Amino acid sequence: YGDPSFVAPPSGEGTVAEREAGAKKRAAALAAAPAVVVVGGGPVGVEAAAEVVVAFPDKPVTLVTAGETLLAGKPASLGNAAAAFLKAKGVTIITGQKVVAKGGGSLTCEPSGQALPAGALPLWCVPGAPNTAFLAAAAGGERATPPALDPAGFVRVDSHLRVAGRATWFALGDAAAIPGVKLGYLTRGQAGVVVANIRALEAAGGCLAA
Repeated sequence: YGDPSFVAPPSGEGTVAEREAGAKKRAAALAAAPAVVVVGGGPVGVEAAAEVVVAFPDKPVTLVTAGETLLAGKPASLGNAAAAFLKAKGVTIITGQKVVAKGGGSLTCEPSGQALPAGALPLWCVPGAPNTAFLAAAAGGERATPPALDPAGFVRVDSHLRVAGRATWFALGDAAAIPGVKLGYLTRGQAGVVVANIRALEAAGGCLAA
């Protein structure tokens, strides 16, 4: 269970019963783990580390982040407060490092090479690659080529959240190449921008057919 699905339910858990069974299995693995390594110092990583150390106060917890502070991109006071809380609970915080899984389930920090607790259960709380492969099929055929993606796989958009090279396509949220963190409340704000622009296109007689 040292994979991203530990925090985000796998796509194979489609029903309530499947998700309940999966959650119980992961909870049992967490309870049995001799130590926990949280990978990522953003909101999800900080919350995960706090939840684990509060539920299991005697379990060694290490949080590793590639950033120099927790909650990077947020006011420094928030990151400092999060770090103070976690340290007071006994959490070890390692900054400026990435976690690499080695053979036999061992975990190592890079570039320092520092070994992490043996047998630790990793909770991967870092952003994954966007699922944009479906766009190739959606835009296939003679009518269009797939929307432009940046090197990381995010959909390129302009300042109106309009997809690059598309007059009537818009992208927002996790899949869009928008600077900054990917958070739900920001996506809600982006939705308002998209709605306003679609209405403007309609008023101007623009065609919104797919």
